[in-house]
Amino acid sequence: MGSGSAGSGSLDQRGLGAAGAGIEKVGVRSEHRPDGSLRIITARSDLTGQRELRWAADAGRPIGDLRCTQNLHFNDDARPSRQPNLLLCWRTSATRSVVTLMVDHGGHPSVADSAGVIAREWAALS
Repeated sequence: MGSGSAGSGSLDQRGLGAAGAGIEKVGVRSEHRPDGSLRIITARSDLTGQRELRWAADAGRPIGDLRCTQNLHFNDDARPSRQPNLLLCWRTSATRSVVTLMVDHGGHPSVADSAGVIAREWAALS
């Protein structure tokens, strides 16, 4: 994922960068997917309003204990827009956070896959 326009689905991080100031022990890793990838961010702290969660342009759609959105913005000057090939999902509490960012080049990121990963990672943080 390089820099570019938000409308193209690429991630221009100026202004809304992924760096989380003051957050310790944040785990970040990627898993290959058949038509893209899945970034997984975990922490034993509340990441609300930080890192990739800053890219959410709305409160997300509730799906069980988590929320997901495709309405994103990657730049302070960019207008939020629906990104058909990206899906940002998260579950946070005061003591745990799991965030997933799924990239699907076919334009069909899976809420079910993201929910499964979040459930697995959430349990691992307890």
